[in-house]
Amino acid sequence: MSGSGSDLDLAQDLQLSTQREAGVEDPTGLDVGVDEYEQGDDQIVDIIEEGNQSVVEVGLDIAAIEQPLQSVVPPPYIGMEFSSSDAGHMYYLRYAFDRGFGVMKNGGSSKNGRKRVIITCSKGGKPKISAKKAIPDKNRKVEKELCKARVYLKLDQSKDVWVVTGFCDKHNHVLCPDFSHKIRSHRSIQDWAINQLELNDRSGVPVISNINAVTAMGGGPHHCGFTERDARNVIAKMRRGSFQKGDAEALMQFFREAKRKDPKFYYSYKFDDDNRLDIVFWADSTSQSWYKFFGDVVTFDATYIVNKYA
Repeated sequence: MSGSGSDLDLAQDLQLSTQREAGVEDPTGLDVGVDEYEQGDDQIVDIIEEGNQSVVEVGLDIAAIEQPLQSVVPPPYIGMEFSSSDAGHMYYLRYAFDRGFGVMKNGGSSKNGRKRVIITCSKGGKPKISAKKAIPDKNRKVEKELCKARVYLKLDQSKDVWVVTGFCDKHNHVLCPDFSHKIRSHRSIQDWAINQLELNDRSGVPVISNINAVTAMGGGPHHCGFTERDARNVIAKMRRGSFQKGDAEALMQFFREAKRKDPKFYYSYKFDDDNRLDIVFWADSTSQSWYKFFGDVVTFDATYIVNKYA
């Protein structure tokens, strides 16, 4: 979606949206009635066109929170056309960025020979109820809140365009436009930023200085398209990939020599799925003897992880 063709299509779609008024009669002649679409156990909003008004039927009685926010990108409307489903997805994605919510694109389906796509709020769907973990998961997933905001796209095969056949703009959660740049669906680190991060890292620039510089080049944290954590993950991945040929063998040779000098020296290692050295642990006799007396307080020195190989 980053090519010039997609940008041209999006520009045409934006121009079209400003020229046509929301709520006009559907010019496509499509049957814009949207039947209930099953998505796992989630309940879907039924949106049926009646004259110039959309009737929204919600399966659950949820009090929607209206957000009086002005969006730079006009909201999609029934009858709006896109050159492709990706163009429609990009349009709704930009609209969601202005409003302050994330989106998910549900795979295309076919009913009565018609292809269609549903793009939902990222908080749509049933929340998972499970036992509380003793240790919170750092990789926090988007919490589901049964939000019914979504847009329906259907392919008009006679014109080879994708048409909006349903749109619900009511959310049951607070929108956060000031933090849109932190929402997962709006984050992506571009090639130029990856290349610059790698160049700076190879030149010995400290990690935080490297990230701050590249973030500034991208227009600041609200416009660069990635977070500090995203950049750190990129740097860590590059460092792991820089493990030079012979490094692992040199490490094993060091362990064997240490074992020869100290019979109590212990080391263990593990390979990943690509048969590359992944995890290494070692403890000399001094560390082992200390552990017998101070076993209730154990620390792991991760210095070797961050120096060269992330």
